[in-house]
Amino acid sequence: MIPDPTAASRATVQNKNSHDEANSARAVNQSENESGNENRQKSVPQRRRKRPHEGSENVKRKRVKASCSSVGGAGGSRRKRRHVEAVTLFEVLTMGRSAMQSVIGDWIEAYGTDRDSSLLDLISFFIQCCGCKGVVSAEMCQSKEDSEVMSKMVEELDEVAGVQYKKFLAFPWILTVTWPMDTDSVEYPLIQPGPYGRWFHSEFCDFVSVLVARCQQSVIFDSYLMNTLISLLTELSDSYVRAFRHTCTLAAVKLLSSLAATALSLSVGIENSQKLYQVQKTKTMRQRSPPQQERIQRKITELREKRAEIESMMDVIFKGIFLKRYRDVLPEIRSICMEELGLWMKVYSSAFLNDSYLKYMGWMMHDKVPDVRLKCVLGLQGLYGDPPLLPKLDLFTTRFKVHQGGFFQRKNL
Repeated sequence: MIPDPTAASRATVQNKNSHDEANSARAVNQSENESGNENRQKSVPQRRRKRPHEGSENVKRKRVKASCSSVGGAGGSRRKRRHVEAVTLFEVLTMGRSAMQSVIGDWIEAYGTDRDSSLLDLISFFIQCCGCKGVVSAEMCQSKEDSEVMSKMVEELDEVAGVQYKKFLAFPWILTVTWPMDTDSVEYPLIQPGPYGRWFHSEFCDFVSVLVARCQQSVIFDSYLMNTLISLLTELSDSYVRAFRHTCTLAAVKLLSSLAATALSLSVGIENSQKLYQVQKTKTMRQRSPPQQERIQRKITELREKRAEIESMMDVIFKGIFLKRYRDVLPEIRSICMEELGLWMKVYSSAFLNDSYLKYMGWMMHDKVPDVRLKCVLGLQGLYGDPPLLPKLDLFTTRFKVHQGGFFQRKNL
């Protein structure tokens, strides 16, 4: 414990007074000696007070450093933050949605001042969520088109050293993840048995949703954050290590779901602005406000550009991750993909509810694992239960009607 300087001084003064009362007849030299002793006694707590204080700061720094990933440079920015100093992005999963929103808000603020360090923090978060206990190192990459750099993107085993490593490009970073060879046999967070696994799944998905929701008005359109994040998830979801593949596939499809919700919000904004514009056009020449019409038109153009950018991100995730993973050897990954596909068709039907995407539902209704088939049927039930969507299902109904009739019977699942 840190000594209380007030209590120490008070005790010293009390000792001095009692000593003076008992020895009032002593010489002046004795008083001077007592005064000297008093000063020495006061100085001791002051010196001791500094040592524990310095020690506690060191402990705090060590704790913060230990809680961060090994990614170079990521810890420096966190120590400068006001609210996130003692909490990593991974740790905030345990703190509830409100704390998650606050910490992600602080992360966005830090991203605005030092985006590279903040991006490394986010990369560290996703790697930690995979249960990786290894080391991550990062180096800058000048160009995606450098053939020499691309030839070094590998995932290999080093049996002599007892480690495996994956080197991949998450532009502008070349990341190298090194971990023990037995990692794939370890139970990573998503597959932990009992309540913890279900809790982690829920909190992890919430994190991705909150991240997109908090970023959608600002940094999501900076052509840097999302490019790096999608590159990271694409590479790790293609790993032969189950923990990386499972966790990052879930993150990617949840990211696409959140982007679909953002695109829908932008579409609603476009529709409302177009209505306002039409109202302006129906007014008489005297009632019209040309400046207001121009502002509305600029807003419509801006919203359309943002929606096109969001749809481009969604397309990259779908082609780069979904198309590779919806037939993964792990039934858990196949189930994740089909469940989210049904959600995309429901939430953003203008882009996803067509035969180019419905065919995956039809194919996967024949999966050998009941849970995968169930996810397909539940997704289709949601679509067929929404009358405005039925016209878009006509061709699918004709093509798969034989299978549908039996598949909606629960006994066949």
